This record gives sequence, C-alpha cells and structure tokens, in this order.
Amino acid sequence: MDVPVIAIALGALLLVVVAGLLLRGLRRRPSRARERVVALPSTTPVRLTTHARERMAQRGVLERDVALVARAPHRATPDAEEGSVALERDLDGDVLKVWVVAPWPPAAEVVVKSTAWQRVALGRIPRDAIGAVVGQGGATIQALERSTGARIAIDRATGEVRATASDRRTAEDALRQVEAVARCA
Repeated sequence: MDVPVIAIALGALLLVVVAGLLLRGLRRRPSRARERVVALPSTTPVRLTTHARERMAQRGVLERDVALVARAPHRATPDAEEGSVALERDLDGDVLKVWVVAPWPPAAEVVVKSTAWQRVALGRIPRDAIGAVVGQGGATIQALERSTGARIAIDRATGEVRATASDRRTAEDALRQVEAVARCA
C-alpha cells in the first residue's frame, strides 16, 4: 500500500469513530438525565396531593420521611413527559422515591405527586460464581429478574449482590435465588 491509501483509510476510520460517538451522545434522553441535587431550606413548604396521601397510606410511607426526601434528596431524575422529578433518598437500607411537580428545585413549594419504597436486599456471592449467575449474554440473571419481579445488580469486582423490589419479600426471594444459583456453579 502506498502512503495516500493508508492516510485515506485512517481518515475514514477516524470519521466513523467520531460519528459513532456523536450519534451515541444524541441517543441519550436528556429528559431522563439526573439533575443536580439541591438541598432545600427546612422551611420550604411540602404539599401532598390526594394521590400522594393515598399512596403513602398504601405503602406505609411517613410524612416526615417524604418531607426529608423532598427537601434533601440524594438523587433527582426529571421526567419531562410526566412533568415531574423523581427524588430518591436512601433511608435505613431502603430507598424512598418521591415524585414531585417539576421544575427542580422548585420556586416556592414542593408539590408531592406520589411515593414508593424500593426495598433492598444485599448479599455476596463468590466472584468465581458471577459468570454462572449472569449467564451467557445475561440470560440467567434476566430470567431471575422475570421470575421474581426484582431488579438484580452484581458488582463484578466484589461479588456484592443488590436485589431491589417494591416489597421486602420479593427482594429477599430474588437474593436467595441468586445465592442458590451461585452455590450450584
């Protein structure tokens, strides 16, 4: 090959890489990106909608916990389609999610639309069993998620397993199933 052909080939390869990076950036949904987490003054009013009060009663969520999340969330994720922001805060090993009216941070008061607990069960499996639990192309872990209804995340470096669901029993059942698969590996 002579030098101009190599230069053209390298230029084309560079163009493909740059185009791929640009397209990947465009495909990201900005409406789902996490916003900067802002703590509000403790005097900021928190107003609960009727729907939020109903969900709190159904899910055993306390008003003081909702106020804590609304004023000092750990994470904030906007949802432009719903006109809301999902606020999350880790509380006693679980995650309390509180949906508030956008924008975040609010101008005057926080209006809470709904709430939900995300129950967390934590465990650890041997690192050499992670591949068997994940399965080829993620097939095993996806099957476990479908059968239990929980989300399962495994830290490949430590073997730590995090199963999350809307109720504790589901999260713990998913963790037990992951541990069973790991024992058989």
